[in-house]
Amino acid sequence: MVSTAETKRERRPHRKSRTGCHPCKQRKIKCDESRPDCLNCKRREIECHWPANNLKRNAEGKSRSVSASAQGKRIAYLEGTINMQSTRHQDPPSLLTYADMALLHHYFLIPDKLPGDKELLETSFNNPHLLHLILGFSALHWARQEPHRKLDLVEQADKHHVIGMRGATQLLSSTEKEIGESMELVYNSAVLIGLYNLALGPQPGEYMGFSDHDGRASFLVFIRGVRIIRENKEEATRSPPPTPADTRELAGNTLDLDIRNPDCFVYTNSGYAAHLEHLRSLARAGLTDSLSSGSKDASVYLAAIAQLEPHFEEIYPRTNPFKLKPTDGHNRLAFGWLYRVSDGFMNRLQEKAPLALAIFACFAVVLKRLETAWFVEGWPEHIIAGIWKFSRPELRDLIRWPMQELGMD
Repeated sequence: MVSTAETKRERRPHRKSRTGCHPCKQRKIKCDESRPDCLNCKRREIECHWPANNLKRNAEGKSRSVSASAQGKRIAYLEGTINMQSTRHQDPPSLLTYADMALLHHYFLIPDKLPGDKELLETSFNNPHLLHLILGFSALHWARQEPHRKLDLVEQADKHHVIGMRGATQLLSSTEKEIGESMELVYNSAVLIGLYNLALGPQPGEYMGFSDHDGRASFLVFIRGVRIIRENKEEATRSPPPTPADTRELAGNTLDLDIRNPDCFVYTNSGYAAHLEHLRSLARAGLTDSLSSGSKDASVYLAAIAQLEPHFEEIYPRTNPFKLKPTDGHNRLAFGWLYRVSDGFMNRLQEKAPLALAIFACFAVVLKRLETAWFVEGWPEHIIAGIWKFSRPELRDLIRWPMQELGMD
């Protein structure tokens, strides 16, 4: 049997750290003794603290400590150089930590990923601000799954979102010179920023299409901004003007609808069809809005209803209008209506015009039925609550059907 003395003699020689920080001493590892935080503590993201009696010892071994400190700084600099490649859109620079890697790993596990997930990730590796926006989105999803860690994860989400926003802002200032690639990056950044605001959950006074204050709702500013960015991007590669035949074909999708001819709409014997037809009749009569400007408002409202109706046809199959159609959790059609609806309608919604609110209540039903992703949870009910708040008592019957569909009546 090998004696204890022999075991000690055979132990591999190593340099002991007598003046290292407390965490390194506890782990019995070599400390580079760089101040105020040693390299080991930086890597583990823990607080680095030192024994009080180290001050005297540091004076005795000053040259050795300075050398170790310089070495630690050089290593940190090299790590920073590697991690900061292609960071022209980010200021100040930010290193990805182990916590960030955990967020990226969690993002791969999210069932409802972002639209164009694969291409988005590939782009983010060359554009760090985009990666930070993805990590912020991932942190909010993780916070919903683990409420006991919510405070910490939301803090991480906010940190990444701020860095991503800063990079997106810098990118936006350069789009005039770099129309091609930059426009696509700005568009992707805007989508991530908007989805992040949705993922935060319903916010007091913000109802996606309108708000308690006089200005536009923050999410509406985002969705309209995305449309402007997309239009600018498409303008750079605009196709030749349509022929007269093409123009006639496109006219059916504009505001110039034949609003006096109800036969241009196809109805089914279901709740949504009857409710939408009731809203159409009110739009034609112009009786529900004290600010009505006659036929102009009628065109705006009827166009908004016509653009919304296909979404209901997606939800309720014609063969059995009372049976909900299965929906895809990755469906993004619901937000298409907010993207396409006219500025005239959105202005009426900002003014909280009764008929505009009633139509927007129908959108809440579409959002609930078509968009089942986690970041939409709670928003349809929150929208209805805001509409109820700003609807005059005598006009609240206009939102009874949407409330029944959401189980809120």
